[in-house]
Amino acid sequence: MDGNVSAQLLVLFCDSAEPGFSPYDFASWFLGTHVAPLQTARIVSRASIYERATSLTRDDLPQYMAIYDPATTLDQAFDRIWLELGGETCANAAVVRQFGGLERIGRWVTQTHGHCEGVLVGITDCNDLAQEPDFHRWYDDVHAADVIKSQQYWSRQRYRRSGQGTLDSQYYAFYESGQPEPMAAKRYMAWPERNPEMHPAVVLKHVWTYNRLLPQLPS
Repeated sequence: MDGNVSAQLLVLFCDSAEPGFSPYDFASWFLGTHVAPLQTARIVSRASIYERATSLTRDDLPQYMAIYDPATTLDQAFDRIWLELGGETCANAAVVRQFGGLERIGRWVTQTHGHCEGVLVGITDCNDLAQEPDFHRWYDDVHAADVIKSQQYWSRQRYRRSGQGTLDSQYYAFYESGQPEPMAAKRYMAWPERNPEMHPAVVLKHVWTYNRLLPQLPS
């Protein structure tokens, strides 16, 4: 991500289908075998891969998260990537857990433009349409502002589920840190000034942390 403020993204949560694959093997497959042809075909302009750290909601955390920046329409990019991943059969190196399109909402918030080492992903729903405008106000002005104020994260982007896919929730927030996870998340949770206020309409689905993953260079 590294401060990517694209209006639309595709997000993939998956596990490895190859038991012998190390995280670096998976990153090499993802960025080389999988993403490179998509870039050549101008389906994707860039993509990044992340390895799981921990789940703050104590649920089943997918092994990998991938972020795609589409170079075409969201639906066209979804269809081509879904085909490359093996579709319903998942007949590839990745076992798809969730995959779908996102459209940016709210303001992009950043303290500085830094390097992304770890990412905190906050996944939520709103259970009351009448309160949705106030829910968004709370998320942007209270909760997300608090995360950035802690100085553990330098960037926040928030998206709404859009288009096709198997994403199980409506809203996805990505907080980037220059620290590895779960260190940044633990420091934020332990921050004495942290605001624990929750909006009455918020449904907290998942809070997952990931670390940026790059292929291992030959020695």
